[in-house]
Parts: sequence; C-alpha cells; structure tokens
Amino acid sequence: MRSHRLFSKSVRVFCLLVLAPVAAFAQTSKVAVQPYAFVAPGASDGGNTLHTGGGVDIVSGMGLGLGTELGYIGPFLDGFDYGIGLLSLSGSYRWRRESVVPFVNAG
Repeated sequence: MRSHRLFSKSVRVFCLLVLAPVAAFAQTSKVAVQPYAFVAPGASDGGNTLHTGGGVDIVSGMGLGLGTELGYIGPFLDGFDYGIGLLSLSGSYRWRRESVVPFVNAG
C-alpha cells in the first residue's frame, strides 16, 4: 500500500512539472511543446518488467530544447510493490530542415 501512495504522489509531481510548463508556453508561437507518454515491456534476471511514464520536450525557435521525463518501472505481473520511480532531465538541439529534423540529445 505504501508504494501505491508513493506512486500517487509521483503522478501529482509529474503533472505539476509537465503540465505547468505546457500552460506557461501556450501563448508563445516560437516555442514548440511536445508532450508524450510511453509503456515499454522489459526483462531482467527476476522476470518481466513494465516501464511506464511520460514527459515533455520544450523546443525554442532557435532549435534549443529542454526535456523532462517521469517514469516508473517494476515487476510486471507481481504488481508495483517493488518498483522504482525514474526522473530524467535532458537538453537537445534540432537543426531545422524542410522535411527531416536531425537532432542531438543529452541527459
């Protein structure tokens, strides 16, 4: 039950960190806000895992970007009692082209 409370608090923090910047940049036309979510299966020595979460990339008109991602990974069929929360911060740069946008990402 304790892990459920921790997960619930993590979701609240995620919403604050991700949705607040999206709302703040809503009026700026030179900034692109790209939210995303994911679910990814995996495996370890202990069995199958499930990694779920989401994040947001905020990219300026010059191509510089900042991103944050919050996720949770744990054993798949055993519930989420023994999982761990993950936070990732990153920076990026995108070269603007007509149809392809190459980029570098670090974080």
